[in-house]
Order: sequence, then C-alpha cells, then structure tokens
Amino acid sequence: MAKSVSLKSGLHFGTITEAKQYFRDIRENTVPGSSVPESVKNDIIDLYNRYCSATNWPAGSVADLVVDWDNRERSPGIHAQTKAFHRVDEAGEKHVFSIDKALSAVAT
Repeated sequence: MAKSVSLKSGLHFGTITEAKQYFRDIRENTVPGSSVPESVKNDIIDLYNRYCSATNWPAGSVADLVVDWDNRERSPGIHAQTKAFHRVDEAGEKHVFSIDKALSAVAT
C-alpha cells in the first residue's frame, strides 16, 4: 500500500510521489536566491523538523527557507548545478535540504 504524507497546514497527499511533485513545482517556480512562498514555508519547516527527528539528525535553526543552486561536488571532480531548498540559519548560512528524503522519512 502507498504511503501518504500529511502536512502541518492540513494538506494531504495520497502518495509520496504526489507530495514530491507538489514541492518540485514550488521549487521550480521559485527564482533562485528567493525565499519560498509564505503559504508553504511553515509546512517545509515542519517537514524539516520531522525529518531531523525521524533520522536523529540534529535540527539546525531556520531563520528562512530559500530556493537556490546546490553546487556541491557529486563525485571526484564532478559538480552538478541543481535547484534545491535551503535552510538559512541565523548567521545567514545556507544548508541544502532534501525535500524528497524528508517526505520519504515522514510518510506513513
């Protein structure tokens, strides 16, 4: 049976795939370097905190959520420019956040 995802706002997805598409559309429609729309910010922060709890990852502070380029090295010498969600801490430092991993971790 497919796992579903429920968000803090009450929005519910019958499958992880549906939830991924919803957030993929938000990511792709947000200009790099811009904050995510206020209408979904609390849901993403909630997903981040639930993901950290489910995986025992220490949750960092969230002063803002932005979409920006993720240029981390993927394998020795190879860099891929990918649009991604980033958690911004109080010092202004950006930390890449995988919405797909978070959705998979919190789905029931």
